[in-house]
Amino acid sequence: MASITTGRNMFYLFLTWLVAYIFFWLVTDQKSGFKKPLEHKKRPKWFLALWVSLSFGIILSSPVTSVSLDDIGSQYALRFMAFITLLPIGIAGFFIYKFVVKKSEPLTIDKKGGNTLEQTPVEKNLTTNADKPPTHDDADFYLQATDEVETNSQKPTVWAKAMTLCEGDESKAKYKYITLRVIELTEEVTKNEANSEKQAKDS
Repeated sequence: MASITTGRNMFYLFLTWLVAYIFFWLVTDQKSGFKKPLEHKKRPKWFLALWVSLSFGIILSSPVTSVSLDDIGSQYALRFMAFITLLPIGIAGFFIYKFVVKKSEPLTIDKKGGNTLEQTPVEKNLTTNADKPPTHDDADFYLQATDEVETNSQKPTVWAKAMTLCEGDESKAKYKYITLRVIELTEEVTKNEANSEKQAKDS
């Protein structure tokens, strides 16, 4: 009889933490709970999901000694009250974390007086040339860069830069890689043409 009770308790314990993990995974879309997301905007939600999951798992898996083991209703009532007590702390931490992340973002004032995120030199270059139609060479470079992404044969240095600029968001980094790679290829061709002209003049 004792072994059956022990087995049942182990099953409830496993089920409790499984539900807590599934909740965390669905909210944050990441498998590791103790690894902060690379993207700063996702960290407040990660913190709240981790707090709720840990609170849920710890409270439901901890023994309640203040009431009889046979009084199941009182046990779950106490657990629920403990969970409700801890929940506001997690919510407060979420908003504090969100405020800190938002405050740490570099801001600049645009011409219209609104706040915009500060752009890197590469992004400023892209914004300036965004409305210009691509030349024939640019179109070929876009095809080459897109093919590199689709075949997972990205240039390591450019891919690392794209991931950094996109704060670890792989889907955004793919598009950023294409843009950075086109700029690099264009600069290489321009440099090679300049060297060829210089050699022709020297000869």
